[in-house]
Amino acid sequence: IDVERSGAARPPADRDRVTADLTATLGERLAIRFWVDDVRGRRWLELRGRRSSSSAGYVGICTDVTHEHRALEQEALLRTVIDTAPNLIFAKDRDGRFTLANAATADYHGVPPGDLIGRRDADVNLSVEDVERFRRDDRKVIDSLVDCFIPELRVTDSSGGVRWFQVVKRPLLGPDGRAHQVLGIATDVTERRERAGTPGDFD
Repeated sequence: IDVERSGAARPPADRDRVTADLTATLGERLAIRFWVDDVRGRRWLELRGRRSSSSAGYVGICTDVTHEHRALEQEALLRTVIDTAPNLIFAKDRDGRFTLANAATADYHGVPPGDLIGRRDADVNLSVEDVERFRRDDRKVIDSLVDCFIPELRVTDSSGGVRWFQVVKRPLLGPDGRAHQVLGIATDVTERRERAGTPGDFD
């Protein structure tokens, strides 16, 4: 394989890895991913092989992984987008387990990013009242397939302080047309509410 001509030396982040993989090929096995430009555009290929026992070369399989690679790129982009957002963005399944949580959501609950996945509100929220209300609202959205908008919701954060959020929840439909998860977006309106002196909880 001519690495330079195939384009595997670009982007720079791939150069060291490809070079290392090609060097490792001098051993028993080979596993590299690289791109080439052809009439169809840029294609990503994955080459896996091993040293041939009957010759001085190698035998292997080259697979077109363009769709997989683009899906991973898209996933990484979406992850960057939601983690950049200051709002809390999350999704939970019917059992109340987090299936998605952006950086702001993790920070609000006082846990490292990714630690919320698979956990329930009760695992990270000491307020029984809050947990029961979240659970009730989530189930209602999933069962009714109707969005829920809460102008101001009073919640207790991980330090025991009171925060106010404007919340939107909507059902996430599966291939069967039923909702198995709920998507939530919560905007912190604590400062705005305190400035306006808004009384009461609209929940």
